Formats: sequence, structure tokens, C-alpha cells
Amino acid sequence: MPSEKVFTDSADSLKTLIHGRLTTGAVTPVGIEAGGSLYASVADIGPDINSMWERLQVAETSPLFYIQSLYGISSYRDITAVTGAGTVTNVGGPYVLSTTAAGGDSATLRSALRGRISLSTAFDAGIVARLTAAPAGNQKAAWGYTDGTDGAYFGQDATGVFIAIMRSGIETTKVYQQNWNADRLDGTGASGLTLSTTQYGHPYHVRFGQNWGIIEYRIMLVDSSNILRDIICHRQAASVAQALLANADLPIWAYVENGGTAAPLTLNVHGRYFDNLGPINPLLRSTGDRRLSQTVGNSALVPTVAFRPKAIFPAGSGRINSVRVFVDSFDIVTNNDLVWELRFGSTLNAGATWGVPTNNSETACESCVNATTIDVTTGNKVLSGLASAGQRTGLTSIPVDIDIPEGGTVTLAVMGIAAPSSSVSVDLRVREEW
Repeated sequence: MPSEKVFTDSADSLKTLIHGRLTTGAVTPVGIEAGGSLYASVADIGPDINSMWERLQVAETSPLFYIQSLYGISSYRDITAVTGAGTVTNVGGPYVLSTTAAGGDSATLRSALRGRISLSTAFDAGIVARLTAAPAGNQKAAWGYTDGTDGAYFGQDATGVFIAIMRSGIETTKVYQQNWNADRLDGTGASGLTLSTTQYGHPYHVRFGQNWGIIEYRIMLVDSSNILRDIICHRQAASVAQALLANADLPIWAYVENGGTAAPLTLNVHGRYFDNLGPINPLLRSTGDRRLSQTVGNSALVPTVAFRPKAIFPAGSGRINSVRVFVDSFDIVTNNDLVWELRFGSTLNAGATWGVPTNNSETACESCVNATTIDVTTGNKVLSGLASAGQRTGLTSIPVDIDIPEGGTVTLAVMGIAAPSSSVSVDLRVREEW
């Protein structure tokens, strides 16, 4: 500390002093150098205050996505799955994952978007969750950064609250609350706080920097002074023989299952987010396919070119394709005026086939250039417009991000305005982030 007297007996001077709260809860004045400047002493650079790369974390976060829970379930943002009588619902409040008293029920909610790990920066991924009652018997609830095959997440079963790591479909690490190594959140830790998974909805988040680093598990709770505290409850290090995660590009996920226990279980989910801690500059590659001199009528939309991510990528890895794919641009050349639509998730005819795009054999995508019909009662129209006869029409910059999650498709469909028959040539391009 400097030699200057920091405290003063003057009431007016006290109003201008700057104080800080230590991790112990004590309040102390900020130091003042001889020249009158404020100073802060930063010591013990480590995971408590930095980016996990032994550098002081001063960069702003780079949000990749933030999903609110106020607007219902959306095919652009959410992927849901259920077994038995399980349900995932949202009527303008939280997402509600529920099972009934049938033992085979389960319900899953995950973000359509995946996080993107960027070397030399850590990331922070989180979810706000609350159980209405603790699991019993073989029931289990889990929530966090995972796709059910790889990931780091929180959960609770009849034994208690836990953190876990899944790698290539196997839960390689599971640590119950009483064995957490930072703060067990049972009132005896440094925070003095106690966790309840049913009384309040808490933000649960994980921080991760690299496969042979550590994963930090954090939970935010309100203390007795009504201050929101971000508590590190556990740090999990990699083993010498095995990285922490096989794939770190994952969605935000929540899950409930009965596991044979005949009792209902409900998990409420609010916001979900993914932030990179620092600037990111992703590598992008372009993939496209074309369909030339296609004949279309004026009575129904006709599919031209469609794209979807491959189910498994890279080939032979057995791993779910986690490459981010989004619509880039397209061109249309026609001899008559047309209407065009970019459609998301619309069903193509049964005879349509998918294959490698014409310009890129190592792509993470598949294209379809032989579909003959599209069911416009399925999926959603993302964009639409008009194409003029004898002119090149297209978009070189899509005004909204149209990400294609696994299992999703995007199709450029066209229809003549007046002429009963038109000759159309199309080139549709997507970008891949890898």
C-alpha cells in the first residue's frame, strides 16, 4: 500500500473515496500512487482471473449466440426430441421439459447452433435451469454444454447434484457435489453459499480453453447482500492419456429421463448462450452447386438446389458433424419472370438424392440437384424475391444468418409468374466454418 493516508475524517472526502470488495467479503480502499493516480496490484495470474492461457483477461467477450426463452420453440433455434409421453413446451415463459409417470419417458432440448472453440481464447457457455423437484429412483436431469455424445455439463440424480464430462458417448467423469474441489456450495466453502437446484433458477456455465487444459464449472448465486456471485465450484483437469473432450464445438443442451422410474420429472430452462472470451477470426470456406436449364411452371414452387450438412464428418470418424454451415449467396438466370424463395426445413420428394457438391469433394455438406417437388406446408420461408427475365438475379450478401443445423436443409425454390414454362439456371452457395 502507498504511504498516503487513504481514509479521512472528512465526510465530504469520504463521499469521493473508491473502495473494493475482496473475495473474503471485506471492503478496502483502492490504492493511490504518489502522483495521485489510482493503481491496482494484480498477482497470481491464474484461472480465477484470466483466460485460462495465463494471460490477464481484459478482452471483451465475443458473443456467438444468446437464446431467450420468451418466444416459444423455433426450428431455427431449437432442436427437441422426446420418448414415450415426454414433452418439451414453451408458451412464452421458460422451456419446460417434462416426463409423466411412465417409466420410459424422456425429453431433450438443445440449441440448433453450436459453440465454436477458437484456439488461444477460452469460451464461456451457459444455461439457466431449475428443477421443480429432485429426481428419485433412476431419474436423471442434466443441463450444460453437450450434444449427448461429448461435452461438459451439470446434472442431478437421486444421489445428488453433479458435474460431468462425456467423451465419445461415454461419461468419463462424474463428480458429485460433496467432492467438488473449489466450492461445494453447501455453506462450508469460501463463498458461504448453499446451492438449491429446485428453489431458484441459477445460471450454470462452463469455461474451457483447450483439450489438455481444465474445465471450470461455475454457478451464479445471490448472496445475503443481494449481490450476484459467480462461484467456481469445480475445476476438472485432463488426464495425461486423454483430452477432456473429443469435440468441443457443441450445443447448449438440457435433458430429463425417468430411466424406468414411474414418476413425473420437470426441468425449466430459461436463457442459453455461448461467448468466446476475446476476439475470434473464424476460417471460412465456400461450397456451391448448380442446376442448369431446368424447366419450371407457374402453378407451384419447384426446388432447384438444396444443401444439408453431412450426418457424420469427417468421414470415418463416427462423430456428429459439428461444422457450422450457413447460406452465403446465389444466382438465378431465367428467360421469364420468376418468384424465388429460400426455404428452411421443407420436405423434398422421396426420389431426391443427396451427393457431393460439384465444386468441393472435401466439404462437410451434401447437395441435392434432382428434386422435383417441395412440400411448402413443411418448414419455413426465410427469404423471397423476384427474378427478372434476361437478367442475372441473386443475392451476394444474405441479410440474415441462415444456419443449417444437423438434420436441417435449405432449398432455393422458384416458380414462374405468368409464363407457363420457363428455363432456369441456378447456383446456390453456402459457407462452412472450418
